[in-house]
Amino acid sequence: MADLNILFMGTPDFARTILQSLLDSGENIIAAVTQPDKPFGRKKILTPPPVKELALAHNIPVYQPERLKDGAFADTLTALNPDLIIVVAYGRILPTYILDYPKYGCVNIHASILPRWRGAAPIQRAVMAGDTLSGVTVQYMAEGIDTGDVIATVETPITPDMDYGMLHDQLAKDGCTAIAQTLADIRGGTVVRKVQDDSLATYAAKIENPDCALDFSRPAAEVVNQIRGLSPVPLAIALLPDGRKLKIAAARRTDDSSDAAPGTVLSADKTGIRIACADTVILVTEVQLEGKNRMRAADFVNGRAIAAGDVLVRRNCNRMKNETNPRAAAAASLLSWEKNGRFANLEVNASLSSSALSDADRGLYTALVYGVIERAITLDHIIAALAARPDQQIDPQTRCALRLGLYQLTFMDRIPAHAAVSESVNLAPSRSRGFVNALLRSYLRGGCKYPLPEEPLCRMSVEFSAPKELCCFWIERYGEELTKKLLSSTTRNPRVTVRVNPLRTTPEEILAQNPSDGARLCPLSDDMVELDHAASVAEGIREGLYIVQDPASRLCVRALDPKPGETVIDTCAAPGGKTISAALDMKNEGRVIAFDLHENKLSLIRRTAESLGITVLTADKRDARQPDPELIGKADRVLCDAPCSGLGVIAKKPDIKYKSLDSVAALPAIQYDILCGAAQYVRPGGVLVYSTCTLNPDENERIVTRFLDTHPDFCPADFDLGTAGRSENGMRTFFPHEDGCDGFFVAKMIRKTI
Repeated sequence: MADLNILFMGTPDFARTILQSLLDSGENIIAAVTQPDKPFGRKKILTPPPVKELALAHNIPVYQPERLKDGAFADTLTALNPDLIIVVAYGRILPTYILDYPKYGCVNIHASILPRWRGAAPIQRAVMAGDTLSGVTVQYMAEGIDTGDVIATVETPITPDMDYGMLHDQLAKDGCTAIAQTLADIRGGTVVRKVQDDSLATYAAKIENPDCALDFSRPAAEVVNQIRGLSPVPLAIALLPDGRKLKIAAARRTDDSSDAAPGTVLSADKTGIRIACADTVILVTEVQLEGKNRMRAADFVNGRAIAAGDVLVRRNCNRMKNETNPRAAAAASLLSWEKNGRFANLEVNASLSSSALSDADRGLYTALVYGVIERAITLDHIIAALAARPDQQIDPQTRCALRLGLYQLTFMDRIPAHAAVSESVNLAPSRSRGFVNALLRSYLRGGCKYPLPEEPLCRMSVEFSAPKELCCFWIERYGEELTKKLLSSTTRNPRVTVRVNPLRTTPEEILAQNPSDGARLCPLSDDMVELDHAASVAEGIREGLYIVQDPASRLCVRALDPKPGETVIDTCAAPGGKTISAALDMKNEGRVIAFDLHENKLSLIRRTAESLGITVLTADKRDARQPDPELIGKADRVLCDAPCSGLGVIAKKPDIKYKSLDSVAALPAIQYDILCGAAQYVRPGGVLVYSTCTLNPDENERIVTRFLDTHPDFCPADFDLGTAGRSENGMRTFFPHEDGCDGFFVAKMIRKTI
């Protein structure tokens, strides 16, 4: 056989070890495919995967595709034309077109003796279960999770002193042996395939925080196995009497017995910490107090943080699961959103403020909540197509679990299919778990594809997950083609944009502080910075370095063009982004007056101004339709950002599209009255800007046209926003699919001096 052209797909250290062995053996690795670089550590430094580092050191081409579904990697695969693909802990499910491409197939090195411990965490689960035998399996990959035919195995004993880290390193070496034998068999035509016995299969679920909670009421051997299986990371956890978390890194079972309650510290000395369990006693030899480094238990004892008689308790697992399982948190929020009609952003903010989710899990939680809301119509269409029961017989909790599972399978490339299915099944009521499992697996077997309706309006509704009412509303106003583009834009994932505070920093300094966050200058406004990760924004907000603001909102203020020393009034100011931006444009010189109908919203504006160092801004309660008599004719510039239907910000607030459009008919009359009230503040020669965050001519162009018809002392004023374009007749509509920002409308007018 000619030399094999091998494509290697893997990501972590385990995969790196095997790739190194292949290189050492002289195998022809034509390219490496690995996960994208990810932020690491507190400073979020963008870090390449170990496989990438090794491949580049050997001048091997590296590919890091963001997605694989729907043929996204097909052209590259064809160009590489591999004879064989070797997959080791790549981190994503491979679609069929990849599995079927190479002449000699796709082989996977899995860290267990299959069919035991299929899934994400086989090494940890084996140790935690007290297994005495492990190993590696080389299998031909199939569409199921680790269900392919076995072609090679190497067994390894698990000794009593072996923890997860030790077994991990040994199995990586065994993987090198197993793949070498596999390649020899492929070249020699002697491969023997063995079908797995599914009845013997066990599942190695991903390690979650609840798995780390120690329960000393269990037998000592089980407690020690749990500690071993979680060391060196993420480590098992117990709570000290003062509530602090104590991570236990190493322990062994003793033959001592005790009548003390489980969790009681029997002694704490230079030999370690002896703790009572259900049957016998364990001796803890290494620990890590929260916020500290790992240390010998003897050194920890010297610090007198623990003493005989103390009782270590299990962290409340139900509370932990609710707070630290992002899927469970997402399910709770989605059920609350649907049941109580609460705005999604308020539900998300409330949930995050009371949770203990990590930064990564906060991102997953947020993506799931907004994603399921965004795609609810599409997801329900899939459920209806696959369910063997009438729609009305699916209870809300079951439907929520199905939506979460289907969303992950359909729209999230980085979620392994087995995790999407198993976690969703666990979220369903016990009576419907079989139904949820069957439906999700049926969808998975069908390639995660779903048919669209034939009828055009139904098809549009399902394809873009938009109510038919909204589809018709926009078709009547913008036509079918533009409507499709608008609907498509509602499912985009907008980047986070911040308006930099020039009183304290510059865009260049913000970019320098976020080198690993994909930060870049906003192409629409050079005083804004785009960031990839919302989690990294909070610190800058606390320090008053910037505010979060969409480019369209910023461009509205640029059209207003406030100058230092002027008097500026914002008649409908909450939540305050435009008001703040105007004060910054004025270099904190002059007078900025913010009015809003709701007093509870004004406190946010005041706090934000204070945090940014703005001293020229005042905020007071007032109905915009009833202007302050003392300020009539006194303002140089007035902003009237009227309350609207919000149809331009559906991408950020997807629940807006589910609200009935019946109420929209009443808005133009209110908006016109508000604009008329705002106009009274404008001095002769002054500027009036009217804006909304909606896409509806009835609330936008027609309001301005009516106002100009009834106010001959005002005339349109064109404005130039540079790269963001120019106005026409003093008006500019921003479309998300064209401008890369929220849907927005801005109109600028000047009060005549004669």
